[in-house]
Amino acid sequence: MISAKILFSLPLTALACSFEGVAEFAIKSEFKPELLQGFWYEQSYSDFAQIGSTCQTLDVAFNESTQTISSNFSVMYRSTPFTIVENYAPQGPAVYRKSVKAPHGMPGGSLVGLPTAVIGAELSATGSEYQSLSLYSCFKIGPMVLHAIEIFSRSSTLDEAKLEKIIDSALARGIPIPKSKLIRVNHAGCGSESSQSLLLV
Repeated sequence: MISAKILFSLPLTALACSFEGVAEFAIKSEFKPELLQGFWYEQSYSDFAQIGSTCQTLDVAFNESTQTISSNFSVMYRSTPFTIVENYAPQGPAVYRKSVKAPHGMPGGSLVGLPTAVIGAELSATGSEYQSLSLYSCFKIGPMVLHAIEIFSRSSTLDEAKLEKIIDSALARGIPIPKSKLIRVNHAGCGSESSQSLLLV
């Protein structure tokens, strides 16, 4: 999480937390959301919502008729595995409103919509799917804006040089997050625990 001191030292334009604002960071090449379907491993992140989490994975589904994306985001929190269902409603090319289903059917999760942009998506050699994915989201709390970046790959392991290239490419778009704030995810020892997590819906 970025401190208030860092946030308020950023230019005002960098703090625009809106669908139009995050669209400035979105990839400009043709984006095909259907190629996101399938299983992903988070490799690095700076996210106010993931403090204390490990073994993060993402299982993505795409609805062609509505163009919406839904995903099961699974983590280990201390010794407890759980999954939160995330929904992404399109707001423009590579721009989404991200919301979650609140745990145990409680109301309110869908009411918080985070402006989210796809800031990186690398095609596989065959072009049949994306093999890496970078997401940027923001959240306004009064006058303060929190920023989040998440980087995923299809494999549980990712070469450090490759990850460095993905991070540099994402941050080069002007994402207001210092590189030093990104946390590396280590999936060693995660095993199948995350796939057996408790679904919170």
